[in-house]
Amino acid sequence: MSDVSCSPPPSPSHWKPSPFANAVSALKLCFFCRPDREISGGLADVAAAFLIYLCAHMAALLVPAHSYFEWNITIYPAGVIFLLGEVLAEALLFAGLLVLMRYKLQIGSFFVVLFAASAVSSLLTTFVYYILPTIIPMEALGYWGLMALGLIVGSLPFLIAMSGLAAANGASFRGIPTGGLITCILMTFFYSSYFFIERTDVFVPNYSYDEEAQALAWEYPDPEEIYPLQPEILAGMANNLADQVPGQIDLYSLVGAGYPEQQVFQREVTALSALLERRFEGKNRILRLGASFQDASAWPLLNRTNLNSALQMLAQKMDTSEDVLLLYLTSHGRPGSISTRFSGLSHSDLTASEVAAALDASGIQKAVVVISACYSGSFVEDLAGPKRLILTASASDRNSFGCSDENEFTDWGRAFVAEALAQTHNFLAAAEIARDLVASREAEAEQTPSLPQISAGEGVSQFLQGLSQRFELAGTSTRAAVSQ
Repeated sequence: MSDVSCSPPPSPSHWKPSPFANAVSALKLCFFCRPDREISGGLADVAAAFLIYLCAHMAALLVPAHSYFEWNITIYPAGVIFLLGEVLAEALLFAGLLVLMRYKLQIGSFFVVLFAASAVSSLLTTFVYYILPTIIPMEALGYWGLMALGLIVGSLPFLIAMSGLAAANGASFRGIPTGGLITCILMTFFYSSYFFIERTDVFVPNYSYDEEAQALAWEYPDPEEIYPLQPEILAGMANNLADQVPGQIDLYSLVGAGYPEQQVFQREVTALSALLERRFEGKNRILRLGASFQDASAWPLLNRTNLNSALQMLAQKMDTSEDVLLLYLTSHGRPGSISTRFSGLSHSDLTASEVAAALDASGIQKAVVVISACYSGSFVEDLAGPKRLILTASASDRNSFGCSDENEFTDWGRAFVAEALAQTHNFLAAAEIARDLVASREAEAEQTPSLPQISAGEGVSQFLQGLSQRFELAGTSTRAAVSQ
């Protein structure tokens, strides 16, 4: 009987891990853990790490999309292409740097760790920006405190993982300094692209339309078609404005809806316009700004230029020393600005100082200015003045609520427009009613108080009393005529 010889099994240390197991080992670097084995950098390894990052990043993007649109969302192919292009640009940047630094042998393992750290960073920053404020009150964090915390937390996975990879490669890298440099480059790239490049969303509302309307969701408008139309659309609306009545306090209104991706702001100004016509003799005394993606030419865009033009047009019809202006703007917001960006057309928001400058330039002396947005209290300082009533949906460091797209109104908009102004013609009294309603509902829902702001300048109560008395008398006369 012949001898049978068997080769010993290979040592476990020589087993090549699967690409996904290799990516999981890279993830351990983000948590100060030593990988089970050296990180492989083959093409399949990089692809597996990228897929993990892509899944984590898409999950992170779902959180804000769900908060705005609930589950009525779909994936927008152009947004996916934008995301992939952004990742490719980042990859080319670092590949070039590594080649210049003569580290091209480590390119594969570098990208495996980079994508692993990116996955962790995406989830952590989403937690900080969208979930943490529901746990810790915003007054304890502050807007800029939250931004700084997100930057720090988002940077840590890169710093830890890249420092670990650098140290593991011995003399080729230099540990923490190299990890820190790479992290700085990454954060600069990310925040530059976020704030200075017009982004395309991955998740968008899944609207359905009547086939007869031929309305395509999320088809970007052509700037060369839309911008030349602006003066014509504005002039057409201004031509329909009624002249002021001498010796009578008239109310003229300019309403504007931002953030064209959502319809909730459009619904709010539509409802307000109807209420103004019904209760405040607003027919032919209202201008409206704020187009939407569904019809970019239905209304003039809400932007700095059109705001200035619309206020000038109203001033030409008003007795600027006698009549009253209602300026109502609703959108998403951040400290010092409200969102007026329109993908494909403009990347600019409308700032508090720009609104104040437009109002000052109009020469209108009596104004009620309403800003319904998160952090809208930050507008008060710029806008406040004699004969001006400034109303905001929140304090300067607070969120307001109710901007999900299935809503008819934002929470403050419902309280002010649908409820308070249905009870009184006095805007100051309506603001106080709305403030109490919002506070009560937020307490019941255990939400962080939004703290709506009211700033009444000298002389406001007098002209509002005169205005409200006129509409109350007009309403009494109308009811008497109907009863007869």
